[in-house]
Amino acid sequence: MQGRNRRTERFWQIVRLPAGLLTGRMPALILGAIVALSFGVRGAYGQDTEPLTSPKCPTCPIVIAARPMSSKDWNDMREKNARKLNFDAANAERKRLLDDEALKLLILAKDLKAKTDKLGSEPLPPMVEKEAAMIEFLAKDVKQKMKLTVGTD
Repeated sequence: MQGRNRRTERFWQIVRLPAGLLTGRMPALILGAIVALSFGVRGAYGQDTEPLTSPKCPTCPIVIAARPMSSKDWNDMREKNARKLNFDAANAERKRLLDDEALKLLILAKDLKAKTDKLGSEPLPPMVEKEAAMIEFLAKDVKQKMKLTVGTD
């Protein structure tokens, strides 16, 4: 309980409000005032605004007709779809390559673990240390490649 009081006191020091301001009935009064004001403001604006309706039929909503697509719009849409297919193919190829590299990395890591388990408490030979450094380098490379994606506009 003592830690909570310290945190509360620190909060009020940061906010620079008197610590006794929000004790007792004060929070309820503040909340009530906020609710009353929000309903009052909402009611005032709600009466002034009108829904979008047709002047001939006040109960019917306004309907905006869709315009037909021009040949330029069709070409742009085809081009965008073709680019998206190319990006999807590139992402699929990237994912396949990353899966292969991750699998090879896993094999190398398991091999290194087996070697270190054989050694037991003996110091690691320099060749094993170089292999560990190479695995670490490859892992960082794979992680960096995973961040890169080919995306659409």
